[in-house]
Amino acid sequence: MKKILTWLAVVSAILLASVAGIGLAARSLVAGAGKDSLVRALETRLGVPVTVAGAELDLEQLLRLRPAILLKGISAGNPPGFRGKHLLEAESVSVQLELLPLFRNSLLIHSIAVERPRIAIERSAAGITNLEKLLKPPAAPASGAAKTESGSVASPSHLAIEELAIREAEIELPGGMKLTGLNLRLLDFNGDSCRIEAATRFFGGGSNLSLRGHIGPFGPASLPLEGKLLVTVVPDEIPAAVREREFGKLFAAPGAKARVSLDAEVKGDAHGTLSGPAKLTFADLLIGKDKAHVMPLSGQAPLTFSVERLTSGPSYHVRMAGAALKLGKGEWSGGLDLRVRGSATSGSSTGKIRNVEINEFLNSLTEPNDKVSGILEISPYSLQFRGGDADALRNSLNGTAKFSITQGKFAALDFSSSIQRATSVASALLQPKTSEAQPAAGSTAFSTVSGEMKIAAARIELDSLNLESPSLGLTGHGTIGFDHSLQFSLEARMKSDLADLMSRLTKREDVSQTGIPVEVSGTIEVPRIRPNVAKLMPGTVKGAVDSLRKLFNRK
Repeated sequence: MKKILTWLAVVSAILLASVAGIGLAARSLVAGAGKDSLVRALETRLGVPVTVAGAELDLEQLLRLRPAILLKGISAGNPPGFRGKHLLEAESVSVQLELLPLFRNSLLIHSIAVERPRIAIERSAAGITNLEKLLKPPAAPASGAAKTESGSVASPSHLAIEELAIREAEIELPGGMKLTGLNLRLLDFNGDSCRIEAATRFFGGGSNLSLRGHIGPFGPASLPLEGKLLVTVVPDEIPAAVREREFGKLFAAPGAKARVSLDAEVKGDAHGTLSGPAKLTFADLLIGKDKAHVMPLSGQAPLTFSVERLTSGPSYHVRMAGAALKLGKGEWSGGLDLRVRGSATSGSSTGKIRNVEINEFLNSLTEPNDKVSGILEISPYSLQFRGGDADALRNSLNGTAKFSITQGKFAALDFSSSIQRATSVASALLQPKTSEAQPAAGSTAFSTVSGEMKIAAARIELDSLNLESPSLGLTGHGTIGFDHSLQFSLEARMKSDLADLMSRLTKREDVSQTGIPVEVSGTIEVPRIRPNVAKLMPGTVKGAVDSLRKLFNRK
C-alpha cells in the first residue's frame, strides 16, 4: 500500500511539474517576446500587419495539456493600396497550441478561433479586392531575414495550423451589402492546401449559403477550389427597394413562403474561373406587381454556371437549356443565357409559353388590369436584353415571337358595336323612319387571335393579326408602346347580324366579302376605334359619312 501511494505521489509530482513547465512555456508566448513571435508568425502567414492589444493564458485548456492563448483587441491591416485601415477586427481570438513543438522552435497551432469579427472587403482603383490580395501567398522572405538580438530568427522556424475557425462574422461587401452569421472552418491547413466548411446568412436570415470542399494547392496567383455549394434565397427578405431596382415589378410581392435554391458542384480557381453543373429550384414563388396581382412560378431547371474572379470583381455566366417551369396554370419551357458583371446585366432567352391565362399574366406584370382574357400560347419566342437596372433592361428588350389567344375577350375594344354605331347612324341619315342606333356592348369576344410580334425600341409591333369572333373577323397590323399608346390599322369582315345590317344599308349582297377599314388609337386605358364605312356607302350619302367620321374622330 505504501508503495502504491509512493508511486502515485511520484506520478502526481511529474504531472504537476509538467503542467508547470507547460505553463511557463505558454506564458513565455503570452508575454513579451513570445507574444511578439506569435504575431510575427501570423504576419508572415497573412502578409499584412497584425496587432494584438493583450494576451492571457486559458488555464482550463492548460490543464488538458493543450495550452490556449486568448488574444484581445486583435486586428489585421489592409494590404497596400486600400483605403481602410483594417481588413479584420475582432475583440478576441483564441489560439490553441500543441505542446511538444514549442520545445523544437516550431509553432504548431491546433486551432485558431475568431469570434464575431468584422471583415470589411473593399476594391482598389485597379479593381482588385483586399481579400484577393490577402489570399494570394506572400513573397518568400529574403535570405537575410531579420533576426532578434540573440541572433535567432524572429519567428518560429515552422508554422502549421490544424484548424482556423471564424464564427458569426459580419462581412461588408463592396456596394453596401452585408453578410451576417458567417461560420468558416479551414481544416488541416499546412500552407499548401486545406479543407473548407463555410456557411453564412444574408438579408433576413432565412437566406443562406453553405460550401464544403477543398482549397489548394496554392500557387502564386491561383486559389484552386472544389466543393459542393448550396444557396437558398428568400425573396421576401430582399429589401423592397433592391427588388424594385434590380427586377422592377417582377418580385414586388414574392410571398412569405417563396424560396429560390441553387444546388451546385464547384470546381476551378477562385482567382480565375469557377464553374460546374447546378440545379435551380423555384418553390412557392409569386411574380407580380402587388399582392392582388401575382402569378405562381415553380419547378426545377438544370443549368451550368461559371464565375470569374470571385475574390475581386466577380462576373457570372448562367446557361439554362431544356428547362420546364410551371407558370400559373400553364407552363414555360426553354432556355436562358445570362451574364452579370458589376451592375451590368445582359442575356437572351428562347422558348415557349403554353396554356397560360393571359389576364393573370398581364395583370401580374402590367397596368391596367382586366383588359383581355383567354388562353395564351407563345411559340416560339426569342428575346435579348441588356442594362444596368430594371428600367434599362425593360427598355432594351428586343425579340420576336408568334402568339395565339383562344376563347377570350377584349374588355375595352368593342369593334362590333363601333361598326354598328357607324352603320346605324349612316342608315338613319338615309332612312330616318326605320333605322335605330345600336347600343355598345363594351367588349369583343373572340374564338382566336393570332399574329406575330416584334419587340424593339420600347414598343411591341404586331403583324399578320387575325381575329375571329361570332360577329366579325379582323386582320391587320399595329403597335403597342411601352407607354401604353395604341396605333392599329385593321380591316373588318362582317358576319351574321352585322353583315345583314350592312347589306340592308348598302343594298349589296357581297358585304361579307368587303373589308371595312378600322383605325385604333389612344391608349390601353382609353382606346379609340374609328371604323370607316364610306367605301360601302352610296355616293349620295358620302357627305353624311364624312360627317360621321368627323364625329368619331372627336376626343
